[in-house]
Amino acid sequence: MAVFGLETDARLDSLRLKGDPVVDALFSEWFAQSNSPDTVAQSKELHRQCHISPSDMSPQIRSYFENQPPVPSWVDWSAVTRGQELFEQWGLLIGMALFCASLPTTYAAANGAKVLMRTGRLMSQPKRRLFETGRLVFNTMTVGGLDVGAPGWQTVRRVRLIHSAVRHLVLSDPGGIEADGNASGPWDMAWGVPVNQEDLLGVLLSLSVVVIDALRENGTDIEEVDARSYLHAWNLVGYLIGIQEDLLPIELHDARLVFEKICKRQFAPSLDGRFLTEVLLEFIGDILPPSFRHSLPQASLRHFLKPRAATILGVPEAQWSNHLVDFFKHTAQVVSREEAKSRLVRKFAEHTGRSMWKLVLAAGDVGDRQAFQIPSHLADGWGLEGPTVFRHRSDQNNHRPEG
Repeated sequence: MAVFGLETDARLDSLRLKGDPVVDALFSEWFAQSNSPDTVAQSKELHRQCHISPSDMSPQIRSYFENQPPVPSWVDWSAVTRGQELFEQWGLLIGMALFCASLPTTYAAANGAKVLMRTGRLMSQPKRRLFETGRLVFNTMTVGGLDVGAPGWQTVRRVRLIHSAVRHLVLSDPGGIEADGNASGPWDMAWGVPVNQEDLLGVLLSLSVVVIDALRENGTDIEEVDARSYLHAWNLVGYLIGIQEDLLPIELHDARLVFEKICKRQFAPSLDGRFLTEVLLEFIGDILPPSFRHSLPQASLRHFLKPRAATILGVPEAQWSNHLVDFFKHTAQVVSREEAKSRLVRKFAEHTGRSMWKLVLAAGDVGDRQAFQIPSHLADGWGLEGPTVFRHRSDQNNHRPEG
């Protein structure tokens, strides 16, 4: 079946040469009027403007946020809500799948990893990107988060604008120090436009299809209608983040075919991908008891990742069950080696997912002036008690189109 022509290399090759023309033009205009040759400083300034009061924004940036894009005719709000309800029901396990399957899968794409490394070197700590991705997922996938003007809707709009800054930043970068310590030259267009359409689509499917499959493979019973609804919600995220409209919406069966094609094209060993994986392993280790910080993060990634991606990223083979049994003995859980592995995986994933969300939500977005707020039913249902959790969103300026 033809999926928007995405089954062909020629079609995907063409998408690697496309960024986001409308928003890229807006950024170029804003950058030209800044009268500053410092691309890094201006990219950071754009990031700051995305998090301040509209009255303090430059006219172009304020206009971008005030002029909301129309909701596509294909959006089914009942499906969006059902997908978000799936997230709220399985959020702890989804947190584990996000950090142990989705994100490292994107690192296995060598050309995309180059962009992450260059922007991390120029603008921010690589670990900060993990927090920001987690916040994007949380804001968009909680119920109501994608209503027009809601926190998730606005988060994606900010990310789309920042992606434009990333493209400008990477393309103007003369080079720096690579992950191996050697000097790098300017961006090679053989790698594609930074944050191009193929990479955006690949990340979208990694955050949706990979999560669904990871949960199912570890014993979570997800009905097909719920899986389709979860992807439908992510299709709306894809539209808002700048994936061109003729590629959306994509259905679950087709999404798997397209994702497999993209992985086959883009997966390759790279020092960048391995470095990003080391940062991720350190992030996971931060939430575990000291004696498990080296072995269990590696075992987690090897368990949740597809074998090819794990090998590309240099994640070693691990005796997953042994590590889990030792972990539960440490945390005073009564388990035996004869218990089903699915039960061990579920308990460990819930424990780790809860800790991950606490860490992500406590970190906040760069430039945020207000503490993050989480709906009280999730704070209670996910067991996110503690001084870093804030309850009840107060922003009620969001809506859904009628009809």
